[in-house]
Amino acid sequence: MTHEQVTAIEWCIYKKIPFFVFRDTYHKKILFSAAPSALDENMPEPSRGFFINSFATPHGQNIWIPFELSAKDVLDRRKSLCGYTGADIEPWKESTGHDTYINKVSALIDRLKTTPDEKTVISCTESIYSPQWPLDSAIDWMFSTNVEICTFAFYHPKTGFWLGATPELLLHHDTKKDKYISYSLAGTQTNDDTEWSNKNSREHNIVTRYICDVFDRFEIPYITDIDDAPYGGFHHKLTRIAGIGGSGSFFEILDALSPTPALCGFPKEQALKDIAEIEEHPRRCYGGYVGLRDNDTETAYVTIRCAQNLGSYYTVYGGGGIIGLSDAEEEWDEAMMKIDTVAEIMNL
Repeated sequence: MTHEQVTAIEWCIYKKIPFFVFRDTYHKKILFSAAPSALDENMPEPSRGFFINSFATPHGQNIWIPFELSAKDVLDRRKSLCGYTGADIEPWKESTGHDTYINKVSALIDRLKTTPDEKTVISCTESIYSPQWPLDSAIDWMFSTNVEICTFAFYHPKTGFWLGATPELLLHHDTKKDKYISYSLAGTQTNDDTEWSNKNSREHNIVTRYICDVFDRFEIPYITDIDDAPYGGFHHKLTRIAGIGGSGSFFEILDALSPTPALCGFPKEQALKDIAEIEEHPRRCYGGYVGLRDNDTETAYVTIRCAQNLGSYYTVYGGGGIIGLSDAEEEWDEAMMKIDTVAEIMNL
C-alpha cells in the first residue's frame, strides 16, 4: 500500500468515515475509497462501489460504500470531513470454549449420521487483545501479501470495522461477456495430506451440487474444473463452475447462492436452525459476502478468514462443515487452524 493510502485509512478510522480497501485477482491494484455519503440512510444504490452483506440476509439489505473520495481527496479535505458520531458495534469478546463446542458438535454429528446428505457449518470465534497493533497497521500488513486471493477491509457504522483475506469466490460476472464464475470451496486438509478423505469429498460434493443446481435454475449452461486451493498451512478442495448467459440478475443469483452449504449447510433451513441452536456468537458479516461493482464486472466473495475490530480487540472467525462422518475433535482442530492462520495474516 502507498503511504498516502495508509495515512488516509488512519484518518478514516479516526474520524469514523465509511471506507473500503479491496484487491482480488480481477482487480490486482489496491482500490480505496472513502464515502461520507454512505452515512445517508437515503443514499441510492450506486452504479459503482463496494457492497457488504451480512450472513443469511437478502441483497436488498446490502450496505454500499460508493467510489467517492480517493486517498488524496481524504488527506486534502481531512479537516473538513465529518464522520459517524455514534457508538460503534463492538466485536463479540468471548472465545468459543473447547468443551462446549465438542459437546454440541458431537450431538450434531450423531443426528447427521442418520441423514448422510445433510451438512451444517459451525463457526468459532477467538477474541484477541492486541494493544500494540492498531487497525491501520493490520490492514497495511495484510495487503502486503496475499496477492492471489481477495483481501479487503471496510468500515460502516452498521457493521463496524472488518478486515479479511478470503479465497472463496461466490460469484463473478463479466458484464460484457455475460460470463459467470463461482467456486465450490469445501473440504480442508493439511498440506501434508495427498489424498482427499471420504468425509472431505462428500462435504465438497454437497456444495458443488448446490451451486450447479442454482446455475441450472437460472438457465446458465456451465462447465466445471476441479483443483486444489492452498491457503497457509492447509488447502481446500476446489471446483470452478463457469457459464455464459442465462436469466436473472447478478444479485438475484447471489440471493439463491448465499449462504452456500460451504458457510451454512444443506438443507439450508435445517442448517440455519442448527447454527442458531449451537453457536453462541452472532455471525454478523462472517459468512455473508463482500464485493465490488465497477464498469465491467460484478464480483462477490464469501466473507471468511476475517475479523472484526474495535480499538485493541480483534474477534477472529473460523469454522468447518459438519457431516455424519465428522469427528468433533478434528473439526475443532480445523477451526482453530483457520483462526490461527487469519491471526498470522494480520500479524496479531
